[in-house]
Amino acid sequence: MKEIYIDNKDLQIMEDVIVEKDEVVPDSNQLKYQKDELAAFVHFSPNTFNEVEWGDSYFDKKTNEIFKLENDFQAENLVRTIKDAGFKKIIITAKHHDGFVIWQSKFTEYGIKNTDYKNGKGDILEEISKYASIYDVDMGIYLSPWDIHDESYGYYDKDGNPTSKENDYLDYNDYYNNQLEEILSNPKYGNKGRFIEVWMDGAKGTGYDEQEYDFVRWFKTIQKYQGKEAGYESDCLLFGAEAYTTVRWIGNELGFAHKDTWSKSIVNYDDNTIDSNEDGEYFKGFENGNKWTVPECDARITSGWFWGNEKKEPKSIKELAEMYFRSVGHNSTLLLNIPPNDKGDLDADIKNRLLEFGENIRKSFENNILEESKISATNIRNSSKQFSPSNLFGNKGFWITDKGVNEASLLIESKEAKTFDSIVLEENIEIGQRINSYEVYFLKEDKWELIEKGITIGAKRIIRFDKINTEKIKINLRAGEGKSISLIKLGAYKLSEGFEK
Repeated sequence: MKEIYIDNKDLQIMEDVIVEKDEVVPDSNQLKYQKDELAAFVHFSPNTFNEVEWGDSYFDKKTNEIFKLENDFQAENLVRTIKDAGFKKIIITAKHHDGFVIWQSKFTEYGIKNTDYKNGKGDILEEISKYASIYDVDMGIYLSPWDIHDESYGYYDKDGNPTSKENDYLDYNDYYNNQLEEILSNPKYGNKGRFIEVWMDGAKGTGYDEQEYDFVRWFKTIQKYQGKEAGYESDCLLFGAEAYTTVRWIGNELGFAHKDTWSKSIVNYDDNTIDSNEDGEYFKGFENGNKWTVPECDARITSGWFWGNEKKEPKSIKELAEMYFRSVGHNSTLLLNIPPNDKGDLDADIKNRLLEFGENIRKSFENNILEESKISATNIRNSSKQFSPSNLFGNKGFWITDKGVNEASLLIESKEAKTFDSIVLEENIEIGQRINSYEVYFLKEDKWELIEKGITIGAKRIIRFDKINTEKIKINLRAGEGKSISLIKLGAYKLSEGFEK
């Protein structure tokens, strides 16, 4: 049957129609993170000075022997570089598994206050927070639940002998909760006192299993200071928080998400469990999950999380491009680790590569080749100009089909043939992630040739291919039964040389 496309000129003016939302949608912090796309991880601790990733080998040394920062930490250069590269958030490792803290904590002597840095008065967390506030960069914090050093970790009696949980002398959950409060309640930390995300993980080394974490208590503390209870619109994002997770691990540390990644998981609060649909090395989520969990791809710009002389070479632009297209282009965020060196600054090679990466993203997607094209659709909600597919060009709004119409096509026609090598589709995830089938075609010698077909779109689907030249593109879309189809952006682009397939 011949498809009938509705032209913009055939639409009527009908404004302020309320559009239904799915039951499972992102909150404002989740939505912003998926739109921001890029965040920077920053690992800096004694590991930076000792060529290790896990600091479990230097407990016979004093703190000023393992943390040997002689120069001022270059926080402004770090924050400004990250922002200039297009990153919208910094997650700082305030405490890694070794237990050493990089802020002035009153709950432990194992930290920066007992080093020679600024005569024991230095505070790396405060220094980064200062410039995050000046440059208005969101902040998150990683406070490792596993703590190799602190004597309260595990179950011991007052003489230091192993004992049961019931007879534990020092409560590690108290210690950790105290540090959360110390950071999250202090207005000098974060972006003007605000933390968007608290990042945790489940790492534990051999022999360190005897400690149960009181996660629910910790989560309440986090939201008390950084969530709705503190007056914010949405709760603080939580990574690695079982049923309370709002940002989830993607399954690897390579920066790659499954091609068909959903932003939803299935959680059970009674059992405090989360199922994000494991598929090989990926957690690809569920189409019908009961909780929105932002898929986050953590990865490294070098071969290590911490800087080291043997692991300081940055990845190539081609490698970073592969990460970008397989994370952001697969409905995920990219959390890329940027490690300061043992001088407290960014290596020139790392800094330059990060800026080059950001410049390639900007150059690749600054010019939407379809902007002046005619676009029509087989269905438009209420035949209203409010939902015209022309909204997809230039951030004007969104296109949506009539309620319950779960199949539709878009036709894009240019006055002359255009050459491009990527197409970007963005679903209107503010009302839900619904599309479960897409097909993209281009016209070649009067025949429709398939560019790509797949399942999910989500916050962003980037399709990368060898250059084509055409006047017409057709896109077929389908959503779940009874669901409307909605997109918020559509574009075709000529990628930078570094980002070409």
